[in-house]
Amino acid sequence: MQFTISALLSLVAVASAASGDVSGSCASNSYSASQVSQAASAACDLNKSGKTVGNNNYPHQYKNFEKIDFDAPGPWYEFPIKNNGIFDGNSGPGPDRVIINDKCAVAGLITHTGASNQNGFVACKVSGGDKPSSSASSSAKPTDKTSSERASATEKPTSSGKASASPTSSSAKPSATDGKSAGFSIHGQKDTAAWAVAAAALVARIL
Repeated sequence: MQFTISALLSLVAVASAASGDVSGSCASNSYSASQVSQAASAACDLNKSGKTVGNNNYPHQYKNFEKIDFDAPGPWYEFPIKNNGIFDGNSGPGPDRVIINDKCAVAGLITHTGASNQNGFVACKVSGGDKPSSSASSSAKPTDKTSSERASATEKPTSSGKASASPTSSSAKPSATDGKSAGFSIHGQKDTAAWAVAAAALVARIL
């Protein structure tokens, strides 16, 4: 059972490396997603079996002294990637490398070409992988309003619209003049009654 689980995990790791869709270009060398996947799978197989190829024992651990930003966490391992087939140690490694981690995930591509020293590396241009492309990011942004939409949003009501709204507002409110006259009539009736009562009392006192 333990052997079966170990073998299954190894196959999953290899499939993970092989299923990546990372492609890229290192200086004048361009690599398809298939070429990157094949080189990564070869590196993964060798790493899992504890074997290496070539005079420099590939794949070997990459320390990332250059502080390159990779798509997968370390530890990382470098392995030559070439346009004429998978590196087997029988020819020179060339300047370009595919980087995988200990889980066989493709982390990126690096190259000696353009580095500040002979043994240094710089990052290659890659596309695919876990990071979103610039086109995907830009398509997620909301589109700008058209000039007609902006014009309709900022358009002020016409003078005729204002004129038609005025009668409605004035008719809805009660007249201040009507309110005052109504109040005066009520208070006037109260005052007259009071004077009548006072006059009657005065007449009764005289008599």
